[in-house]
Amino acid sequence: AVLVDVRENAVTASSNRDKSPRRCSLSSSSRQLVKGEREQGEAGRALHVIATLLVERKKTKEAISCFHKALLYKLATQGPDHPSVARTRRHMGDAFLSQHEYENAVSCYVEALRVERLQEGCTQKQVVVTLQKMARIYEKANKYDKAIDCYLKSLTLENTGASEQNRKELFDALDKLVHNRQRDDRVREEAG
Repeated sequence: AVLVDVRENAVTASSNRDKSPRRCSLSSSSRQLVKGEREQGEAGRALHVIATLLVERKKTKEAISCFHKALLYKLATQGPDHPSVARTRRHMGDAFLSQHEYENAVSCYVEALRVERLQEGCTQKQVVVTLQKMARIYEKANKYDKAIDCYLKSLTLENTGASEQNRKELFDALDKLVHNRQRDDRVREEAG
């Protein structure tokens, strides 16, 4: 109920702000469509902000629901390949990760990563962060090959502008993964 009220308030505020008369060559029905899309876009942004605040207050389940609603609005107004959609998916993935819902988190990260790679203005740093989050999830799920692949991809990207400390942390994570994989292989061999 609160989320609906906030969305309606965001739409109402948007409507009130846009009351000034404007000259437009669009037909009345076209103007209504554009206004509706703008209101939906603003509602999507407002819901994303609310979800972020819910995460900060440790109300993650409510935040996930709010991110989902924001995503629906953003998809409807901006399309699936917009950077804002990727940002909402990434933040939603973070919320799923904090709830230990790893499959949902990876699903969000994979789609965010797809969009991030499409965007020319996207920083490599954000792609690296997303890859490293995915690697940590795969590591927790004992999917070492996928984790190593994500770390190697992030290392390749980060190598262009990474600090020595960041590279060392990545190499340490890779070393740990290889060690864990070898340990698990030995345990399977002994059990088999």
